[in-house]
Amino acid sequence: MKITSGRARRVAVLTTLLTALAAPAAHAAAPPTILSDGHVDAVAPAIVDGQLVVKVKDETQGQPAVVRDPADVVFQVLPAARQTVPASVTPGSPFSFLGAPGDAFWLIPQVQQQGVVWAGWSSESITPAQVGDSTLRWKLLGVEGPGAVQLYTIGAFSTPTIVFNSADGLPDEDLRPIGAHAHFNWAFHGTGLYTLTFEVSAKAPGGATISSGPVKYRFFVGDPVELPAADVQLSVGGLRGHYHPGDTVTLRAVQEPQTELDHYHWFARCGTAADFAEVGAGDTYSFTAAATHDGCQVKVTLYDETHTPLVTSDPVTVHVESHDEPGGEATAGGTVSGTVPGTLALALDGDGTASFGAFALGAERDYVASIGATASSSGEQNRLTIEDASASHPGHLVNGAYALAQPLQAQAAPGEYGDVGAAPLTLATFGQPLNAARVTLNLRQHIRGDEVLRTGAYGKTLKFTLATATP
Repeated sequence: MKITSGRARRVAVLTTLLTALAAPAAHAAAPPTILSDGHVDAVAPAIVDGQLVVKVKDETQGQPAVVRDPADVVFQVLPAARQTVPASVTPGSPFSFLGAPGDAFWLIPQVQQQGVVWAGWSSESITPAQVGDSTLRWKLLGVEGPGAVQLYTIGAFSTPTIVFNSADGLPDEDLRPIGAHAHFNWAFHGTGLYTLTFEVSAKAPGGATISSGPVKYRFFVGDPVELPAADVQLSVGGLRGHYHPGDTVTLRAVQEPQTELDHYHWFARCGTAADFAEVGAGDTYSFTAAATHDGCQVKVTLYDETHTPLVTSDPVTVHVESHDEPGGEATAGGTVSGTVPGTLALALDGDGTASFGAFALGAERDYVASIGATASSSGEQNRLTIEDASASHPGHLVNGAYALAQPLQAQAAPGEYGDVGAAPLTLATFGQPLNAARVTLNLRQHIRGDEVLRTGAYGKTLKFTLATATP
């Protein structure tokens, strides 16, 4: 691996849709505030009574800003934000993360554009007396929606710096100073409703970590959908208390109140699956119960005529009970076997390169870069390590004969950072075999404000090793 340096407005139709999407079936939610134009600090961390909270500073109506809870806001990205990837973008080029030439995406721009909400970051309310150091950790924990989401900036020479990218795995982390204000490019790859889950953390004056916890933000890309002026709820009907193997399970989609829309897709998650998978379409979904269906969760989503998801039901759980039949039994012994060859593999995403971007002279801060890895092993005990086997300044990025003062640090998320050196540093241990397990490798470089930096690239070739103690 090589490492180198809207005006605030209430839209009745859209409000109806998003209220239905956000609210549990048994409760009615207050209509959210729709922000589709003008300036708003979407992510505005603050410290209140020693607790770190995240708010929305709405300046779409001018000053003073209206402070809102993220749960009460929907950011609408109107059709005017639609763009296409230029023909000049080729695989491996700086903007290739946006897709292939001609691909459509919707952009909240870094520079304000009339008719598009201008969403930014503000930590201006946090003072040095409230924190133990001047760095805030901003994480994107998850994205739910019809497509990938990226946040990035464009600096000198029109070069992009990616802040978050859900397409290559999450969580992602970015370091932000206190007392700062910034704007980014927000790229959404599809129309419909997105839920972005952020977290902001900091060091308290006593050294303890304080965190906002997960905070959900909603973005709706596209025009509002024509729905009746009432809260539309979607639920799953027809579920029985339990089933036996061989029973027919028939579930139906229930709208309240009923609309003219009838385009449904069904999704299920069974066993150890982490995500829901599509299993059917239509207003009903039927299958024959088996013991393996016990504990399966099923949900249904309603779509509009353009196949935009409108509302998703809460999942229901299917219970399948197996009862022994009365009477005698007959048994017979049999043997079946199979063999597993010894397997040990570690692959880094892409070309195995991570970049800290440009180091800022005279500014003390931590730079973070990440790269994904896929690990496979048939062994029971496995260990992932990193080491710098070079003879020149082990554990330090070098630029010719010169080396950075602070050692490079590494972690396998969500573990602790440790200093990289000539000896292997353990990033993670696994007490079970691995089948294409995804690991996020984070690297951190601290630059002092008084550190002398020389023109050129600071870099190092590092060695990642996956080893097993048992064959």
